[in-house]
Amino acid sequence: MTHDAPRTLTYDAPRTVGAALPIMLLLLALTSALAVTGVFVTRRVVASASATERAVEVEPAAERALVDVIAQWDTLQRRLQPVGLTQLVASAATAGPTTSVWVTRLSARTYWVVAESRGGTREMLRHRLGVLAKITNDVAGPVSGRAWTPLP
Repeated sequence: MTHDAPRTLTYDAPRTVGAALPIMLLLLALTSALAVTGVFVTRRVVASASATERAVEVEPAAERALVDVIAQWDTLQRRLQPVGLTQLVASAATAGPTTSVWVTRLSARTYWVVAESRGGTREMLRHRLGVLAKITNDVAGPVSGRAWTPLP
C-alpha cells in the first residue's frame, strides 16, 4: 500500500467585490455635477435679469430719440437733403444707452426716420424703430397712426 501524504483541506471563501468605492465615486460625481449646474443656472439668471433691466432702458431711448428728432424737425435742412440720401442727424453716447437717428428722404415730402439704441456690449441689447414722416405745412408728422415700425 502506498502511503500518500496527508491532504490538507483549504477553504476558499467566495470573493465578494467591494461596492463601497464605486458607489462613493458615483455619488461624488453626481454631487459635483449638481454643484456645477447650480452655479451655471445662477449665473444665467443673473445675466438674464441684467439684460432685462437694460432692455427697459434701451427701448424707451429709441422712442425718445425718434420723438425728439421729429419734434425738432429742421425743415430747411431736410429740404436741402437729396432724395434717396440718408443722413445721421443725431447721435448720443451717454452713461445709459447709445442712440443714433438717421433720416432718409424718400420723396419731396416723405421721410423715413430710423432710431437705434444700444445698451451694453452685447448685440442682443439693441432696439431699432422706424417711422414714416410726412411734411405738411412745414411741420413733420407721422404718415398715419401706424407709421411706427419695429425693425430687426
